[in-house]
Amino acid sequence: MQLDNHTHAQMMSTLSHMSSGPWYMGHTTRDWVNKKQKFAGEESQDDVKKLLDFFKKMLKINPEFFFDYDVDADNRVRNVFWANASCKGSYEDFGDCITFDTTYKTNKFHMPLGVFAGVNHHLQSTIFAVALVRDETIPSFEWVFKTFLRCMNNKPPICMLTDQCSSMKAALKTILPDTLHKLCRWHIMKKYKDHLALLYKAHEKLKDDLNAVLNHPLMPSEFERAWKDLMQKYNLQNDEVDKCIQTRKAVEHIETVANESEVKTTTQFGFEVQLSKVYTRAVFADFKETLYRNTAFRAEWCPENQTKYLVHHYNRSDAFDWAWHKFQVVADEEKGVYECECKLWTHTGATR
Repeated sequence: MQLDNHTHAQMMSTLSHMSSGPWYMGHTTRDWVNKKQKFAGEESQDDVKKLLDFFKKMLKINPEFFFDYDVDADNRVRNVFWANASCKGSYEDFGDCITFDTTYKTNKFHMPLGVFAGVNHHLQSTIFAVALVRDETIPSFEWVFKTFLRCMNNKPPICMLTDQCSSMKAALKTILPDTLHKLCRWHIMKKYKDHLALLYKAHEKLKDDLNAVLNHPLMPSEFERAWKDLMQKYNLQNDEVDKCIQTRKAVEHIETVANESEVKTTTQFGFEVQLSKVYTRAVFADFKETLYRNTAFRAEWCPENQTKYLVHHYNRSDAFDWAWHKFQVVADEEKGVYECECKLWTHTGATR
């Protein structure tokens, strides 16, 4: 029952029922508590060996399974890292933009569990690797990131999203200097969840206005101006929520697995029919939404540069700054370069 995580009350109830009453169990409640603690101690002493034995067994089953660990000066295991073959394969396909999260600490050793994760072609979360670390220090994170690189054939991610851990930031700068490091908006917003709930209750439209500022592809100067306008609109200049100014959009789309039914197209464009057969249903739905929104923009050719265009929204009276800004778009077919200064396409991890 202890291995199955039954509560103490559940254990006592079951044992009492099996013994036809608490008076016939042969032990007091304190006796059972002591037995549980002794049993837990005996199990814990052998946990590391069991874990490593399990990894060795997995390696025999599939040579592509990967694990490693390091020890301290007293030869005690300090950090453990592992990834199975399918996880490594997923990283090869979808490892351009990844997240690294250590917020899960509910294991009995209270050790941070680091999870490397990303998004697959169904826009579903997928795990690349996992690590148990003794502490959240620079040396621990450096070992984890070095081991991750070795596991993934020294292929670094283009972009990594993390929380606001200073040790993690320092380790990334040393081990993954060419990887773009960004802070995860979900972690930042989570820190202010309770405080924001109070503000949302006091200001009915604040949540929609805040999401609009955070989610739309504003240029830095426009974001600063939009943020200032938001603070003034709701009189929040001196409020702690102002710390959210460092947020960046993190794509966290989750959708059900695509089925095999034929996807219906909505335009006469030949490329839409082609992409409906290439993309998964989840990605194609995202593409259709983007295609629809593109019809609200006008592209003007820049006479000074034949490969540059100025793109702006038809409705210049829109409340958001990005609606009247002219975004510079480079479309050089000969060199195969297609870039927009809003950087949304690059930010979502879709291209180098």
